[in-house]
Amino acid sequence: MATEKLGLPTITGNMTADVVRDINALATAVDGKSGVANGLATLGADGKVPADQLNVQAPADASTTVKGIVMLEDSTSSTSIAKAATPKSVKSVNDALTSHKSDGSAHGIGDKNTLLTTNKATIVGAMNELFTNVSNGKELVGTAITDADNDLTVPAEPTFQQLADLIGEFGGKRKWASGNAVSSSTTESWVYADGTSSPLLASITVTGLSFQPSIILVFVGMDTGATGTSSRLSVLFPEPIYSRGGQGRIIYTTASTTTSNGNGTMTLQLAAPASISQGGFKMIAGLPSTNCRWYAFE
Repeated sequence: MATEKLGLPTITGNMTADVVRDINALATAVDGKSGVANGLATLGADGKVPADQLNVQAPADASTTVKGIVMLEDSTSSTSIAKAATPKSVKSVNDALTSHKSDGSAHGIGDKNTLLTTNKATIVGAMNELFTNVSNGKELVGTAITDADNDLTVPAEPTFQQLADLIGEFGGKRKWASGNAVSSSTTESWVYADGTSSPLLASITVTGLSFQPSIILVFVGMDTGATGTSSRLSVLFPEPIYSRGGQGRIIYTTASTTTSNGNGTMTLQLAAPASISQGGFKMIAGLPSTNCRWYAFE
């Protein structure tokens, strides 16, 4: 008989014992089982069991669907899906990415420190600041337009072209206003074109205009249909007119045929008490406490 696993010879009861023979037979059988499949393993020179003595199959190569052995590849341009990158190639990619992130000119951003915005930390912050400033600027322009001409309507979110069109609209229009007033109950001395003093005359004062007038007409007493010495006309011209040895911007005329200035007409300087300003004026009315109709043009 032989042993079950290694097949070594055994001695049965009816066999004649022979120690030398039996030991040699056992040694030979063991030696025959050494280093072979299904036998006894032996160690190689490296102290390990050689692969040809192991009943082990080599693992398969790895893929995207099968686990297995993977070969390393030191490349930053490989397109392989079966090899693994080395730490060196991963570091190369990371170094290149870090360098690219810090190089603004490489991707068209440029140096953020040269931005004209207050916020230079991020492009998003700078863009938000820019859009906020543009929006605020549009609002200021829109307010200026409506202040200049309240007949114009500025859209809620105007484009630059819409603002330009609105500016063109009021830019070509000259403002004007008109109204009724009662001349002062007291009189003052005005200044002739030659610098001498005129007779004492009443005035009208108008405020609340949205502009500074350059031309003014004041009709005194004419709103009642009066004629003769009860009617007066006072005019402010946009530039001086030569008369009576000097220049003046105010012409004051009466319905009478003669005055102390001759022929019912006076040329006076735009000097105190006469005045024009942003928002109003003071002009000769002549007759005290008299209804007047006035027109003022920018």
